[in-house]
This record gives sequence, C-alpha cells and structure tokens, in this order.
Amino acid sequence: MNFNRKGKIAPVLGMLYAFANASIQGGANFINLGMKNKKKFGAVAATMMAMGFLTAELMRWIWPDDDDEEDNFDGINEFLKDNYLILPNPAWIFGKATEKYISIPLPHGFRLFHAMGVMASDMIHGQQDIAQLAGRFSNNFVNTFSPLAFDASVIGK
Repeated sequence: MNFNRKGKIAPVLGMLYAFANASIQGGANFINLGMKNKKKFGAVAATMMAMGFLTAELMRWIWPDDDDEEDNFDGINEFLKDNYLILPNPAWIFGKATEKYISIPLPHGFRLFHAMGVMASDMIHGQQDIAQLAGRFSNNFVNTFSPLAFDASVIGK
C-alpha cells in the first residue's frame, strides 16, 4: 500500500479525517482483490456470510428468548453484531464470568459479508423487516468503502 499516492481531494479529506488516504486505498485494494480473484473472493465472501448467519443462530440457541430483550442476543447492538464475531464466553457457560459473550473484530472489507449473514438471521427471527434491513445493509456498504463514518440509522429520528 502506497500512502504517498494522493489525488486532488486527498488533502481536503486529510484535514477532515487523518486516515482518509489509507481508508480510500484500502477500499480500492479490497475491490481490486475481488476483481483479480473472483472465485476465491466469492468463496471467502460466502464463508463470511455463512459464518455470520451460523454464529447468530448459535448465540440465539445458547441464549434462549427471555422476557428481557436486553439479556439475549437480540439485545446486542447492531454495530457489534455486524462488525465483530460474537461468540459465547466459555467462562460464562460454566458460571465463572458475568460477560456472556466475547467479541472479535472482523477484517475491514469482509465485515459487510458477515453482516449480511447476521441480517439474514435477524430477518428469519422477525427482528427487522425488509426496509430496516435494506437501511442496515446500505449503512454497512457505505461504511465499508467510505473514509468517513456514516450512520443511516439516525436519519428520521
């Protein structure tokens, strides 16, 4: 990655966001990776989607539905579910810890595919409708390729 390569807008974005150039190049490299290795990229993307779906289902199975929605998997905020691998805390399962889950950050570009799997699980369990999921997907898509953070969920509130 060449951090010295800049376009016309890079100095302006650099004033707004310290790592704009690195973020833009990272997004470009992610797209180029998909264009050069279509089969492998597709396989990894499908694996990430399946992993997102299966981990969401696993967490719902381990935490059965309670009356208190904050005390189950659906109580975890969307940002964590979409951008982190959420796994059950083994110490909690055996009664040795109060934290029910551990969260592991996912690689930047592939978070989008993981989020798609989690969103599929949310849709199956009636947590969100198609319109809400479309907004959540577009939010994840923009944040995958944008150097500036954008949260579409605050629109209309």
